[in-house]
Amino acid sequence: MVNARAEFFIESTNTGIVKTDGYDLPNGGKFSILKGTYQWTNNLGYYGTATCKGLLEKENDLSSINFLCESIDQKGDKQYSIVKRKSADLQSGSGKTKIIDGTGLNKILIGTECNYAVSYLDNAAFTKMKCLISEEVFKKLKNNL
Repeated sequence: MVNARAEFFIESTNTGIVKTDGYDLPNGGKFSILKGTYQWTNNLGYYGTATCKGLLEKENDLSSINFLCESIDQKGDKQYSIVKRKSADLQSGSGKTKIIDGTGLNKILIGTECNYAVSYLDNAAFTKMKCLISEEVFKKLKNNL
C-alpha cells in the first residue's frame, strides 16, 4: 500500500501598491483594471515579489475579480497564477487560485489549485493562500531551496 500523504504549501502576502483605472457606470456598476505589487513568503523558506493585473467588476451588490499574477522568488524562478473571487464584500473574503505556469522547480506546481483569504486596509491587501500538495512535491521544493 502506498502512503499518499499530503502537505500544505502556505503563502502569505502583503501589498505595497494597488493602482486602479476604470469606469463607474450610471447604474452603479463598476469596471476597473487593477495592478498590485506584493511581497510574499511561504512555509518552505521561499520569498519574493509578485505583480497581479486584472479586472474588478461590480454589478449590483456582487463584485468579482479575475487576475493573473506573476511571482518571482529569491532564485529568480517564476510562477503564474489565475486568481478569482466573487463576493458582496470586497473588504475581505476568500477565493480560488490556480497555478498555470512556472519556471525552474515551480513547474511541478502547474495545475495546483489553492484556496486563499484576503483582507484589505485602505490600499493594502493581506492574503494567505493554502495549497494541498503531495508530500513528494513538498520535499522537492523544500530540499531545493
